[in-house]
Order: sequence, then C-alpha cells, then structure tokens
Amino acid sequence: MSKHNQNNLRIKRKYLLWLKDARGLSEASVDKVAASISTYEQFLKGKDFRAFHIEQARGFKRYLTALRPCADLLANPEGAEQRTTSHYQNR
Repeated sequence: MSKHNQNNLRIKRKYLLWLKDARGLSEASVDKVAASISTYEQFLKGKDFRAFHIEQARGFKRYLTALRPCADLLANPEGAEQRTTSHYQNR
C-alpha cells in the first residue's frame, strides 16, 4: 500500500511551482525544500497535510532531533561522538 496521500502530492506540487515561479527560487533550492517536505511526509506516515495539529509540529521537532546524531555520524564519523555528546550537554 502506498503511503502517499494524493491531496498532499497536489499541495506539494503547487507549493514547489509557486516557490520556483513566484518566488524565483533556483532548482537546487526547490529540490531542498522538496526533500524537507518528503521528510515531513515520512513522519506523518501518509496523513493529510490539511489535518495539521500543533502536536504534529512538536512531534516532528522531536523526530528531527532524534535524527540529528545519525546525520552527524554520516557527515563526519571521527568527530560525531564529540559533537553528539556536546549537543546533549548544552540542553
């Protein structure tokens, strides 16, 4: 079963076109926005964007925070442990 919501795809397509045409963003910038929206879609697991609730935003922030140490490790395996430790100590 597909986890893509058809309404979300339409909203996303219209928004990305608006960013490119009306705002004049480059193709690379639009691609980064599309990747960010896809991350949010994965978090929602197919739920409709229109059913937004503040708790989803809070949950997404926690989700991104949990992913951050993994991204640090992929970017720099030698220094990730030090950055991850300091990240949690500064909270």
